[in-house]
Amino acid sequence: MLTAVLFGLAASSALVVGAAVGSRWDPPEYVTAILLAFASGALISALSFELVEEAYELGGTARTGIGLLAGAATFVIADTALERSTAGASTPRESAQGGAGPAVGGALLAGVTLDGVPENLALGVSLVEGASAALLLAIFFSNLPEALVGAVAMRQGGRSPRSVVAIWLACAVALALAVVLGRALA
Repeated sequence: MLTAVLFGLAASSALVVGAAVGSRWDPPEYVTAILLAFASGALISALSFELVEEAYELGGTARTGIGLLAGAATFVIADTALERSTAGASTPRESAQGGAGPAVGGALLAGVTLDGVPENLALGVSLVEGASAALLLAIFFSNLPEALVGAVAMRQGGRSPRSVVAIWLACAVALALAVVLGRALA
């Protein structure tokens, strides 16, 4: 169980690091784009090589396919709902500039939580077979830029740097607990 706690803290620490940086610094757009592109690539690679193969071996083609489709549909529906809620909350000027504001930061936080819970549960479950450094690193590197961008948006929306970091810290604790829960349920 100690391994699950350590993996949970390591994976989720990126949220706190990203929030701390984003609460004080506005990265150039190209830096944000590079970080987000790398993060999504790392996560897709880990999903493909670490989780889908194991799901196929344990559950077969139909269950793996249904699980992937259900997860993708859930994410698309939630992402669309979040996008609509932030579009209504932004001023025309914010929309023209890419929609910075508290609603965008909140949407990123919700998105990180939505995809973070299953990721971290899977990380916890993967610890039964042995620690998956690839999945841990993929989760870490996907969380870092998401928290950074979310923190910047929250700060630009009027939140203090301290409150921004506190919000992301709470999310990090919840996701670290998801790793422990995943390990306990496995």
